[in-house]
Amino acid sequence: QTCALPICYDQQFINAGNVQNTGFEGTLNLKPVTGGDFTWDMAINFSHNKSLVVKLSEGLTSYVIRGRSWMTTVKVVEGHEFGDIYTRGFERNAAGDVLVNGTTGLPLLTSGETLPMGNYNPDFIAGMRNSFTYKNFDFSFLIDGRFGGDVFSFTEANLASDGFSDYTLAGREGFIVPGVVQTKDASGNVTSETPNTLSVTSEAYWQILGGRNTPVGEVFKYKATNVRVREALLGYTQGLPNFFIKNIRIGIFAQNLFFIVNKAKIMDPNLMVGTSNIQGTEGFGLPGTRTVGMNLKLTF
Repeated sequence: QTCALPICYDQQFINAGNVQNTGFEGTLNLKPVTGGDFTWDMAINFSHNKSLVVKLSEGLTSYVIRGRSWMTTVKVVEGHEFGDIYTRGFERNAAGDVLVNGTTGLPLLTSGETLPMGNYNPDFIAGMRNSFTYKNFDFSFLIDGRFGGDVFSFTEANLASDGFSDYTLAGREGFIVPGVVQTKDASGNVTSETPNTLSVTSEAYWQILGGRNTPVGEVFKYKATNVRVREALLGYTQGLPNFFIKNIRIGIFAQNLFFIVNKAKIMDPNLMVGTSNIQGTEGFGLPGTRTVGMNLKLTF
């Protein structure tokens, strides 16, 4: 409880920080081919934003804006970017080697979501639309991309724990976790490190890394970079000058056709469990859908 005489209070609303965003956005319109029966128009869009947490409220150097949920915690930390993601990970020595339990042969893990493991914001996003016409025909397609950023898959953490992911097949008869076993004295000081030689099963390994309750986000982190064909349109227009209908246009369209690049591979990295401060995590999302259809337009 805080007291500022003559009033005592438990909570207060304050302007809690100074976050600065810098960036730019631009659109370039080109006409590579004009005139005649064939034309080609191109539009390219590019945007970039960089955020910096300059200062938080007095007495704070970090603040949790979304507590543990879906195996990640999002914090704002002075001097860092907005949108930093913290999660559980492997315990490591100063050389970066994974520490292994000398009794079980399983890796040692952080007790909480304390390790900075990425940021959900992209470095930049871009898109390109090409439009072509030839006599009465027109065709256009849109490619857009998100470059940079990280996403954590809660779905994959559960599939791995239950043994449904194909990579859990390796080591079901036993394997040795790469890492070192530390020996400590009575004061807790490390006296020696030796390579791990204990064998474990794939089942035991993935069950401590995955699951619903406290999965290890370091293992289920994926790059969110992706480029896809977002939309394609093909149409034909016919003029009818001697009828009360002046023009008729029939078209075929398709949306969300396919990925050109998808570094996450196993999922659509743009399908998050929410917006605002719950970005950067995927969980039990429905598969992306591809839409194909036709339209008819009459001009009177």
